[in-house]
Amino acid sequence: TARARTSVENLFALLLFSIGSIHTYFGASGKQGAVHIDARVEAGKVLLDVVVVADAVGADGPVKLGVRPEHMELDDDGSLHVTVKMTELLGENTLFHGKLTNHPQSFTISPQGVHPMKSSGQKMRFSVQAGQAHVFDATNGLRRTG
Repeated sequence: TARARTSVENLFALLLFSIGSIHTYFGASGKQGAVHIDARVEAGKVLLDVVVVADAVGADGPVKLGVRPEHMELDDDGSLHVTVKMTELLGENTLFHGKLTNHPQSFTISPQGVHPMKSSGQKMRFSVQAGQAHVFDATNGLRRTG
């Protein structure tokens, strides 16, 4: 029927959105994987543009900032500005599908709680939970530890 076809088309569109997301992957468990954001380290801080996102070790220069979706939280003062395209209410969690402002990365954020979205294209701010940022060398992909 036409109604069933529309539901299938909506699911297919969601699947294509998820597959097309840059720097997002699904782990073997089927859970949404980590987001990897192009960033840089200066004086022991990870910067996204000019905003401090997390602490870092190692030399200054380009890095990949890795953050799992469940390790990001809504924060009115958060350093990550996201244009939210769609939300999914999943019981205790809400999935936000969006794009970083001024960056090409699209990804999913999964903070605890139910957070309804007012409209598609809504701008929201998020922060990385303390100690949950993972910094990787941009050239060799190795994690920086200290």
